[in-house]
Amino acid sequence: MKRILCLLLAALLTLPLFTACSESKTNREDEPAKETAGSGGSPDQTPAEETEHHYYDDIAEKNLNGFGYRIISRLSRVDHDVQSFTDYGNNEIDAEELDGTQINDCVFNRNRELEKRYNFIFNATQIDLNPMNTVKTSILAQSDDYDAVVDSIGSMVSYEMFYNLDNLDDMNLSEPCWDQNVNRSLSVGNKHYVAVGDMLILDKKGTWCHLFNKPMAADLQLENLYDAVREGTWTMDKFYSMSQTAVQDLNGNGKLEETDRWGFLTESYNINILMFGGGTRFSSKNEEDYPVLDMMNDRTVEVFEIAHKIMADRDSSLSMSWSKNGAADCLKAFSEDRGLFYMTGIGTAMEFRYMDSDFGILPIPKYDEQQDAYYTSFSKYNSACVAVPVSCLNADTVGFILQATCLASTDTLKTTFYDTVLNGVTVRDPESRDMLDILFGNRVFDLLFINNWGSMADLYSALLSMDSNVLASAYKRREKATLRAIDEAIREYEKLD
Repeated sequence: MKRILCLLLAALLTLPLFTACSESKTNREDEPAKETAGSGGSPDQTPAEETEHHYYDDIAEKNLNGFGYRIISRLSRVDHDVQSFTDYGNNEIDAEELDGTQINDCVFNRNRELEKRYNFIFNATQIDLNPMNTVKTSILAQSDDYDAVVDSIGSMVSYEMFYNLDNLDDMNLSEPCWDQNVNRSLSVGNKHYVAVGDMLILDKKGTWCHLFNKPMAADLQLENLYDAVREGTWTMDKFYSMSQTAVQDLNGNGKLEETDRWGFLTESYNINILMFGGGTRFSSKNEEDYPVLDMMNDRTVEVFEIAHKIMADRDSSLSMSWSKNGAADCLKAFSEDRGLFYMTGIGTAMEFRYMDSDFGILPIPKYDEQQDAYYTSFSKYNSACVAVPVSCLNADTVGFILQATCLASTDTLKTTFYDTVLNGVTVRDPESRDMLDILFGNRVFDLLFINNWGSMADLYSALLSMDSNVLASAYKRREKATLRAIDEAIREYEKLD
C-alpha cells in the first residue's frame, strides 16, 4: 500500500522534464535550490514546448510490462556522525518516499517518472558493504538474483562477471550522459564492461580534491590560491612550503599532537593522488586497447621525490593513517581551523556543511609550472560504477533501463548534485565552482592502479610506511610479477565477448 501511495504521489508531483527534481521544501540535509543563470526571463523568451529536448527523445518507446528491475548498491548512512567518518554510500539509486531533501526527492521523482513512462518497477537493494561480493556469490551459484550492480571501481575489476555493455540493445555509451573518460580508461580490447555516468554521483563524491581553510590562509597571509591555480603556479613545492608555515604547538608541550595545528591533513593512500596529480601513471594502453606497464621513468622519479617528502613529513602533516583516532582527527582539525590543507574526497567536503569557517576547494597541485594541466584521481574504494551481471536473464531490458536512467539524470540528478548541492551548500564562493570544473574535467583512471597487478599499485604507500624513498630497487622487485599479471589479464580479456 505504501508503494502504491508513493507512485500516486509521484504522478501528481512529477513532470516529464522533472522541473521539481532539484527543488526542496526543507533544509534538513541540503539548502533550497538557488535560481541559476537563465532561469528567469519573460514568457516570450521561453522556447516553444515542441522545440524542447526531452531525455526520452533519445531512446525508443517501450512497455516493459511491469518488469521488476533489481539493482544492488551500497547503503547510504544518512544519519552518521559527520565528525567521525564520511558517508560514501549510494543515495542516488532509488528513494522510497519524498522527504524534503534535494537528492532524495530528485531520485524519487526521476524513478517514478521512469516507472510510469516505461512500465517497470525499481526494486533496489542496499547493503552495508561490498555489494559486488554478494553478486559474485550469486553468479557462482548460477542464480539470477540481480539485474545491475553498483559498487566501487576497485571492486568491479572482474570483468568476466559482467556483460559487454556494447552488446546490449538500446545501451549507447557514446551518449554524453556517460563519462567518456571512463569509457576510454577502463575499456579493454575496445569493449566496455563497467560504466560511469550521470545516473551516479558517488564517483563524483569519490573524486579527490584539496580543501583549504580560509581563516588560516588569511592569518598566514597566503597569496590568493585561486589565482595561483589559474596562473598555473599551484605546484607541489608551493603547497608544501605553505603547509610548513601553518604548524603550531598549541598547548606548548613541546611536541606535535592531534590537537595541535597542522599544515596538511591526509592519509597514506594520498601519495598515489599526489603522483597522479604530478602527471605520472602506472600504465597506458597499446594499439589494441590493452594495458601496458608504463610507470618507471625520469618523471616518476622526480615526482616521487617531492610527493614522498610531503607525505613523510610528520612535522607538518597529520595523517589519519597514524593519528590516534584516524579520520576523526583530521575531520575535527579542519572544522576547528587547525588544518590548513585537507586532501580528501568531494564527499568529505560535503560533510563540512556544518562548519562555521569558510573553506575553498582546489585541484591537486601540479608537479611544476610546466605541467600541461591539473590532474586528479579518485578513491578506488569510495567511488562507483555500474555493470550488468552475467547471471542476469534480461540483460537487454536492463540495458534499456540503464540508458533511460542515465539520460533522465543529466538535467535532474546531475544538475541537482552539481549546481545546487555543491554550488549551493558545499561550495561557498564562485571560485570553488571553477575549481570543480577543473577537477571533474581532468580525472585520471588507471587500470593497473585499480587492479593492483603484481602489487605495483601499493608500491608508493609501501615505501611511505617503511619511511623509504628508494624507488628504483623497490620497483624492480615487483616488475616481473606485474608484467606476468598484466599478460595473464590480457589473455583473460581476450576471451571475453
